[in-house]
Amino acid sequence: MQLILIEIIFNGLDLEVVRRSGSATQRKWAVRVIPLLENPHWLLVALVLINAACNTSLPIFLDRLVSPAVAIILATTAVLIFGEILPQLKALVALHAKHEGLGGNLSEDETKIIRGVLDLAGKDGAAAMTPLDCVFSLPADAVLNRRCLAAVLRTGLSRVPVWRRGPLGYPEFLGFLLTKEVLQKVDPSKGVRAGDAPMRVLPHLSARTSLFDLLKFFCGGRCHMVNMMMSGSAGYLITL
Repeated sequence: MQLILIEIIFNGLDLEVVRRSGSATQRKWAVRVIPLLENPHWLLVALVLINAACNTSLPIFLDRLVSPAVAIILATTAVLIFGEILPQLKALVALHAKHEGLGGNLSEDETKIIRGVLDLAGKDGAAAMTPLDCVFSLPADAVLNRRCLAAVLRTGLSRVPVWRRGPLGYPEFLGFLLTKEVLQKVDPSKGVRAGDAPMRVLPHLSARTSLFDLLKFFCGGRCHMVNMMMSGSAGYLITL
């Protein structure tokens, strides 16, 4: 695995791909390294030699664990997938999007979905959560009168989170209201507060939960809204 990682790092041909389609950190380092490849031939020779050495050494080390034929197959497959296909796949998808108007098979929306799926395992909930001040929500002491219910209807939301001020001054989510359920069961003339209305439980997950695990959680059908917890800050929300 170490040889595969070294081979990927020292593959100079992939630097431009990383600069265009890598993460923010990868793009930053690629921008720093690419100028070194523009003039010095010695650096290019060193990169090619290290890349070739890794490709050659990998089957030799695998030969100690498995048969020679299996070692060659495993080494070739690993280098092909991790060193060539995966680093260039996102750039290939972006290329399809650029040429979509000239006969490409993928639209811009489709390429965004595909690239998002490729990034799914490498990102956590912090990359997709929405701060409370950007979310329509109700404090627990809000009165569900006609004016309040009209405001809820204007948002078009099917679920409205309810919160209260916690001991540390940060908002704490108590749960969420189903708009349809509130309209059916709450009489606006009785002055029912949001915290006393029929409420659904809002699951709490760490902001470090991967987006892939979040997607599996949502696909389970238990809930379409999650409160993401981050130490020392207010709550955040993610919806399906």
